[in-house]
Amino acid sequence: MTSTREISWMPIFSLTTIIASLAVFLFQVYYWLKVGDWLPIPLQSAMQFVGLNFPSTSWLGIQKVYEYLYGAPLSVCILGVYFIGAIIKNLTPE
Repeated sequence: MTSTREISWMPIFSLTTIIASLAVFLFQVYYWLKVGDWLPIPLQSAMQFVGLNFPSTSWLGIQKVYEYLYGAPLSVCILGVYFIGAIIKNLTPE
């Protein structure tokens, strides 16, 4: 009888998102200590770095939501992804 072990993705996902969020924040603190000026890193900067363009739509309300989300701090967005993953994990049966 062969036993297959399932690798749980949640601990790896949790650790990765927390470390990434902390790394972005600590880089901002390092920059502030060195230069004396806070370096904002919005989600839009990360999306442009990986080659994703800013979405645009003719619907003004949706465009405002895009602008708000893309202007949010990257470290907060990464933590948001962590919390969404935790919610999904708790909603799915084992």
